[in-house]
Amino acid sequence: MPDNNTLQSLSADFRLSQKRGSSGQTPLYHQLYLLLKLAIRDGTIPTNSLLPGELRLAAMFNVSRITVKRALDELADENLVTRSRGRGRGTRVTAAISPQPWR
Repeated sequence: MPDNNTLQSLSADFRLSQKRGSSGQTPLYHQLYLLLKLAIRDGTIPTNSLLPGELRLAAMFNVSRITVKRALDELADENLVTRSRGRGRGTRVTAAISPQPWR
């Protein structure tokens, strides 16, 4: 699991962007998805680490559980995380760097 300081820092950045209103009309789940995607790709959240559960992430980022679920579903659609159903299973980061599309 990523250390608490890493996730606390990410959640602080997320809340600060909300206060500044820099998000415009972008839905919260997409903002969270982008933040987590960047953290996974740059290695801030290490490959093969287990993320906290949806409820804990929701509390950390001060958003609803459905917002976290939608963000994690987007990450799963891009194969950046794998999700397991059931209590205590969680979400595992599967790829730090995804292949770049051909130009």
